[in-house]
Amino acid sequence: MASQRGHQVKHLRLLALLVFVGLAAAITRRMLLKSSSDTFSFQEGHQPNPKLVRIHGRWEAVRASLGLPPLPHTIPATSKITQPHHSEKLASRFDLRRKRAEQASRPYPPLHFAQRSIP
Repeated sequence: MASQRGHQVKHLRLLALLVFVGLAAAITRRMLLKSSSDTFSFQEGHQPNPKLVRIHGRWEAVRASLGLPPLPHTIPATSKITQPHHSEKLASRFDLRRKRAEQASRPYPPLHFAQRSIP
């Protein structure tokens, strides 16, 4: 009986761990999706009127400090706003370190000077 009880406890712990990991994954996914939608808040559906684009940022204070006339907060969208396209994989810091190490290990090509340029 003690062996069966220990087996049940092990299964309950495994089930609790799986539930915890699932909840953590769901919360993380939701946070990531929310932050990416905040970054690209100009997607269709986020604007009350898709024909108007709202300008965000500190542009108003900057224009005022430069003595420029104010602009409206929204402008008409003349062309379709597209998402940035990343055709190639983004390089990680490890890739950049590897590329720099490869470039540093390459010898410089031999230099050829004209005879008249050498004193």
